[in-house]
Amino acid sequence: MTGRATLVPIMLVVTILVLLLYAISTGRSNDTGLRGDAAYPHHICTFTRTCVGPDCTREPQSFILYLAHVDGTPRLDHMPDMAPALDAQPVGDAMTYRSRGGEVEGTFTLFRDRALDFSGTSGDGAMPVEHYASGTCERLQTP
Repeated sequence: MTGRATLVPIMLVVTILVLLLYAISTGRSNDTGLRGDAAYPHHICTFTRTCVGPDCTREPQSFILYLAHVDGTPRLDHMPDMAPALDAQPVGDAMTYRSRGGEVEGTFTLFRDRALDFSGTSGDGAMPVEHYASGTCERLQTP
């Protein structure tokens, strides 16, 4: 009778170990695949909602936000249509980064809880196209 009483806890432990090994072997479910230059402090950020004019999508878009790069200034990597150079300025509990010179120009706001907002424009003339995005950044990775 005691053999059957110990079988259930043993099966439970074996099941938990199998599930744990499976979870460890499959890796992160939200890995962006991006790797920043480990010599410079950076965040890997992902927009989870993006709007260009009236068209919006929830397709994730990831990029790297360097707080300082080779020349000591902030920089963007893997962000299409935007110039990589940024200007930084603290605003309250957030940090704003302004991108100028690319096809899309705008301001990233990185909040203390790592939430990220973007607003910008593209196009010349009297009818610029507005761009909006929101998402989050991973914890700061430092050298």
